[in-house]
Amino acid sequence: QKIVLLDGATVKVVDAAVSMPEILDEGVFLIENVSIGRQPYPTMAAIYIVRGDEEAISAIIKDFTPPTQKLASGRTGPMYAEAHLFFSTAISSSLM
Repeated sequence: QKIVLLDGATVKVVDAAVSMPEILDEGVFLIENVSIGRQPYPTMAAIYIVRGDEEAISAIIKDFTPPTQKLASGRTGPMYAEAHLFFSTAISSSLM
């Protein structure tokens, strides 16, 4: 199973192209906003559909950086088993 992560702008783009129930019918377990706190699913694949900006890239990096202290969620490693990245805008070479 997979989790789809969207930012505020890509929610609107994806919603214009396909309905959320249609996404869930394709084996997606959950659709979440990358900008807010989320529960870890360390055995699932994450599909990020986000803008290529600093905020989105920082959120992705944070998801795969082990925490330095114990979190309330109990997370000790990456939020997800793997990441598939799709960007709705270009990414600068410095962010890449």
